[in-house]
Amino acid sequence: MQMPFFTRFPAEPTGAFLTAHPRGFTVLDGPPEVRNFRYHYREEGGVQLASGLWEATPGAWRFRFVHQEFFHMLSGRLELTPADGETMLLGPGTAFAIEPGFAGTWRVLETMRKLYVTRYAES
Repeated sequence: MQMPFFTRFPAEPTGAFLTAHPRGFTVLDGPPEVRNFRYHYREEGGVQLASGLWEATPGAWRFRFVHQEFFHMLSGRLELTPADGETMLLGPGTAFAIEPGFAGTWRVLETMRKLYVTRYAES
């Protein structure tokens, strides 16, 4: 089956979703709920490319990224504290790119929603 040339994302989340926390995340605080609406996925030559809409309720995680990610926040508030840096407050309209190895604390202050693209390559 041939892959389509484009995938249109719905304006509001629909369909099945994943609830597992991302790779490399350890919950520190709160009973956060995560919903990952993956609308596009492709694996080729040991490289996984995924994109969709991700949302999380308030809580905190310690994390170490094992993948590359670009995200654009649509709503909510997030405190992102790199292990070796100062806390950043992120909100609607913030766009961010993260590389593998980036580590720190991710604290959702208000339920957040983001569009994302991730790339994970088997080592």
